[in-house]
This record gives sequence, structure tokens and C-alpha cells, in this order.
Amino acid sequence: MPDNRQRIFQWVEAGLIDENNLAQALEMTNSQPDQQQWLKFIQLGLLWLAVGSFGCALIFFFAYNWQDMPRLAKFSLVELVICLSAIVYVRHSGHKMINTALLMAMTVFTGALLALVGQTYQTGADPWQLFALWALFMLPWSLIGRSSILWIFNILLSNLALFLYLDVNQGMLGILWSSVDVFWIIFAFNISLLIVFELQHIYRIVTQLQHSDNLSSASNRYPQQLLAIMALWSISFVAFESLWEGAFRLEFLAYIFALSSVLVIYRYLIRDLFMLTLGCLSFIFVSSVFILSTLSFDETGLFLLTGLNIVVCSALTGKWLKSLALNFRAHSMANKPADSQKTGPEDEQ
Repeated sequence: MPDNRQRIFQWVEAGLIDENNLAQALEMTNSQPDQQQWLKFIQLGLLWLAVGSFGCALIFFFAYNWQDMPRLAKFSLVELVICLSAIVYVRHSGHKMINTALLMAMTVFTGALLALVGQTYQTGADPWQLFALWALFMLPWSLIGRSSILWIFNILLSNLALFLYLDVNQGMLGILWSSVDVFWIIFAFNISLLIVFELQHIYRIVTQLQHSDNLSSASNRYPQQLLAIMALWSISFVAFESLWEGAFRLEFLAYIFALSSVLVIYRYLIRDLFMLTLGCLSFIFVSSVFILSTLSFDETGLFLLTGLNIVVCSALTGKWLKSLALNFRAHSMANKPADSQKTGPEDEQ
């Protein structure tokens, strides 16, 4: 089915189509989801529901029979489930939706196996080691599956392991970490992963352009956006600490450089409205902290000025982002192949 939805919405925003006639326009151009697309959506939901139910059933089975099952039976059962999932994955290697669900199931069962090892033998390992090993062991499946769901789960596990490590270990090589140093480490970790993901994204675009004049419909960018959230959150806190202490230190200059890089890269090199929105939110937060920490008005005037800054910045950035959204949409429609089809649920994984 031709993808006319975005074009029709653009015409409505431009005033070429009355909003009251939007439903009729979508129906006349066959832009509403058809029966096949609804079937794919229902299949996807049932598939993930089945995977989640099976995982919960296995966990509750262990919890109920923990005292009665020997150690070998516990390990054998989990390893058998992982092997069966791998066999089904190989047999359905051409079906992306099933493959992603199976890889996710194998990931969950791997975590259960690691937890079982720690619970059975009482190794005394710190919790961060469990999540770090879990993220490490699922890395090959993330590379094989190339699914945003797997990458998001891997990123969350990696950040959780890093948080727990920094909470347990207050320093390294005799150097104690301050609260700012902790956020610097989180920023460096996430920004490094973000650079790797974006380089891969640029490589994919260049490869497509070498074989075609048009770009195919891109997959979602949820992993990159999650990494950007973590990176901007941590660097914004670093800037907050720098401003609150009343000194323009290198931390604040680093924040300015990071924010400028986000605005330039995702405005001109990689068009991503979500990243620009994150940058605007971070700017509003830090600028408000700057007013509160620098100016010496009375409390009423200070909070009034801060509120005015939030309102004005929100209005200006909202207007700018709306104009960019129209610009990005027009650019996307111009570069879309004429025979492009609507992206289904399976392609959004």
C-alpha cells in the first residue's frame, strides 16, 4: 500500500485539505491500515506475549520447585530451553519477527542461567558483575539479530552494570571519584557507544547511496536515542554542578561543546528531530540553573525570571522544532522511492 499518510498530513497542515475531510482523504488513498497489516500487528503482539508468558512460566516453575529440584536438573532445564530456542531460530532464519523474539528469549534465559549459577554456588560476586556478564553474553545475539529491541536491552543492562559498579567502587588505582567524576564516566561510556552507532548509521547510508539514488525507508533509531538521553542527562548534571558552585570551569565549556555538536550534527548531518528536542530540553534546564546560580535578585524576582526563561525558551524552541519537522518531512518525501511501501511492525524491530 502506498505510503500517503505523511503527505496527506502535510497537506492538512498546509491548509490544502480541510481537517474535517482528513478521514475521507485517508480512505480514498488507501492510507488506512489494511487487513494484512492488522494481522501482522496482532501476530507480533501474540508472539511477544507468548515469549513473555513462557519466560514467566519458567521463572515461577523454578520458584515453586526450588527445594525439590537437584542442581543438575535446574541447569539442564535452562540450558535445554536455550538450545531449543537456538534450534528454532536456525529453522526460522528467514523470519525476522520470530528471530527477534527467539533471540530475546535466549537473552532472558541466559540471565536466568547466570542468576542460577550465583544463587546455587553463592559465588559472592557483586550484582554489577551479573549484569555486566549478561550484557557481554547477549552481545553476539544483538549483533546477529540487528534488532533495536535487543540493542536497547543490551544498553540498559550495560548502564545498570556501570551504575552498580560505580556505586560499589568509589575509585580506581587509588583515585577517589567525586559525584561529578561518576557522571563524567557515564557520559564517556554512552557517548562512545553513540559514536559507534552513528558511524555504522552513516556507513549504511553511504553504502545505499553507492547502489541507488534513493534511500530505502530507514529503521528506527531507538538505541541511538536512548544513548543520547543518557549522555545528555549526565553532561547536563556536570554543567549543573559547575554552575551551582559559581565557577565557569572546563565542565561547563565541555557541556557547551557537547550541546553545540548535537545541534549541528543532528540538524545538518543526521536529521533527527528527537535528538534536537533533547538538546533543547537540556539547554532550557541548564539556562534556568544559570539564572538561579548567577543572578543575585530576591527570591521572588529570581523565580519569576526563571519561569519567564522557561516559557520563552520553550516557545522559541517549539517553533524552531516545528519548522524543522516540516523541513525534514519534505526532505524525506523527496528522497523516498516511488515504489516504497509502508513500514510494517516487523520492520520496526
